[in-house]
Amino acid sequence: MKRKMLTFLLLLGLLFVWTAFASADQKVSPEIFQKLKTAGGLKKFPNANAIVVFDSTVYHYQANGLYTNYQHALVKILTKPGKRQNSEARFFYFRKYDAVTIELARVIKKDGSVIPVPKKMITDITEASVVAMNIYEPDIRQKVVTFKGLAVGDAIEYRVLDKTHHAPMENHFDAIQIFQGFSPIVERVFQITGPAARPLYYLVKRGKVDFSKTNKDGRVTYTWKVQNVPLIVPEPGMPALPDIAPKLIASTSKSWKEISVWYDSLSAPRLTVNDSIRAEVKRLTAGKKNWNAKVLAIYHFVAQKIRYMGLAIGKKAGFQPHPVAQTYKMKYGVCKDVAALMVAMCREAGIQADIALTNPGIKTDPEIPNINFSHAIVALRDSAGNFIYADPTIEDSPTLLPSTEAKQAVLIATPKGQNLRFTPYSPPQDNMGTIHGKSTLSEDGNLTGEIVFDTKGIYDMAFRGFSKRMPPMQLKMIWQQILQGVYPGAKLLNFSMSDVNDLYTPFQMKLSYKIDHYAMKAGNYFLVKSPVATGKFELISRGVFRAASLPKRIYPLRIGTTFGSLEEEDMTLPLHAKIKAVPNSDSLSQKPVFYSVEYTTSQNSSGATVVHFKKKLLVEQKTLSPKAYLVLKKVLLAREKTGRGEIIFSRQ
Repeated sequence: MKRKMLTFLLLLGLLFVWTAFASADQKVSPEIFQKLKTAGGLKKFPNANAIVVFDSTVYHYQANGLYTNYQHALVKILTKPGKRQNSEARFFYFRKYDAVTIELARVIKKDGSVIPVPKKMITDITEASVVAMNIYEPDIRQKVVTFKGLAVGDAIEYRVLDKTHHAPMENHFDAIQIFQGFSPIVERVFQITGPAARPLYYLVKRGKVDFSKTNKDGRVTYTWKVQNVPLIVPEPGMPALPDIAPKLIASTSKSWKEISVWYDSLSAPRLTVNDSIRAEVKRLTAGKKNWNAKVLAIYHFVAQKIRYMGLAIGKKAGFQPHPVAQTYKMKYGVCKDVAALMVAMCREAGIQADIALTNPGIKTDPEIPNINFSHAIVALRDSAGNFIYADPTIEDSPTLLPSTEAKQAVLIATPKGQNLRFTPYSPPQDNMGTIHGKSTLSEDGNLTGEIVFDTKGIYDMAFRGFSKRMPPMQLKMIWQQILQGVYPGAKLLNFSMSDVNDLYTPFQMKLSYKIDHYAMKAGNYFLVKSPVATGKFELISRGVFRAASLPKRIYPLRIGTTFGSLEEEDMTLPLHAKIKAVPNSDSLSQKPVFYSVEYTTSQNSSGATVVHFKKKLLVEQKTLSPKAYLVLKKVLLAREKTGRGEIIFSRQ
């Protein structure tokens, strides 16, 4: 027994010595060590957490659309956040299309010694966002490399091969590359080689990128290169990197129609309905005479009864929807499945409908046709031949298409092909929240009042969805807290709302309240605020404008929707009150933001003074430029002053 133990300890010691010797013996090449040394550190890049010392991506594509992609990266760690951000590297793939091989992964220590990443620290798992969205799609995968032993001052290096065995779209290749990010880039090279007979169409947007092109043995090599690119300092609410950074779009397709025809041929076999779907369509459309009624019936059924499991479309998620009969039976699916089912049901009802591909939250550049889409919706045609769009993945939307998807590029899949189109503009008047209050101040200074919330568009969807998911008791507690924000001691007397499941009727909420000793005495005068004027009840714009914290911006502010709000209150003062002063009226109208606030007075039939408050805000764009952002800041300052304004009166 002792001999076995001694043998084990001896082997363990030898293993330790060998491991230490092997680690110390492995040194990085002088070339890479020099790159890391000359890249600099925090003194050179005080705002950086890491430096992209070198990044190379090389594509080799064939005429049939198959390709290999080699990626080589070298990243130097400057801070603890940089260490956290780079402790893992993830490489996505879709088993039906491609496979990823990690050819090299290692940590390079400050002294140039190397720690190779062991095989057990390279895992192959279902893509994390797919799991988070409860999508059952085992072919959406990711290789995860964990760099154990990484420390500040070290570097990571990896070489990865991504090889396709089935082209997502036959005879087509495309790629998009960003040339600036949240870390400084010392050098980035992006190269594509393909047959001269299948040339590449390309465009670089926003910024200068060095370019060269060579032709040898019937293959053309296109190379783009940048050096010493500063980091992008992130701002709250900024657009996605592809919409602000220098970007390359490259594709072998000449027109969007090619892609439209391809996706129609891919999805058409999956749109065959069965008897169950036919019976459902017949039930839904029974007694409905016009186009709009039939469409809404089908849309609300799909949106509310087919569980949406998240985005899952694109090169790394697969494009083809599941058969609609399967989606109908299972009652769940990703966007392409939900859209396909609505299309099939509409067609069964005699309504012309097609699947449309789109990119929520990211611009689709129309100049270069490509298949980089992340979402699928539905394109309908009314009796006049006009396209009407619907997103059946939005469960609580009272409209077919929410304003968040307005002015968004879409590609409709049809047998003859369509060019890229854009969904229509949604004006702020269609996305309004109206708050109307009536309150009465008694002789002893107590205030009682009622507030009615009327919603439209994005306001309807937001309040309806929020209220639907909250228990009634918790909803009352939330509104009680909001009232407490108006005045400590305020009491919620009653709260009610319309049917959250009735999408044919605009969503409405009502509350009544009481605030004891609300009027504050100041010498011979009394001071009160309009509760609605405090802005505490206007939750949507308050949430949207949390990102407007910077005094000025370099990049646009992405709000995501146009919207408007109207806040009104009629406050009746005690019978013998005499107005001394009301807050000033104000207005600011400078596209794309419009704001006005107004105080007026009148007398009711009993002779009591009524103070009328009215505040209106309209935001006409989903994204505000840095210049428009300055207008918004002026509006926010005016809104804040309005919230502090007081009505001053005396008693005769």
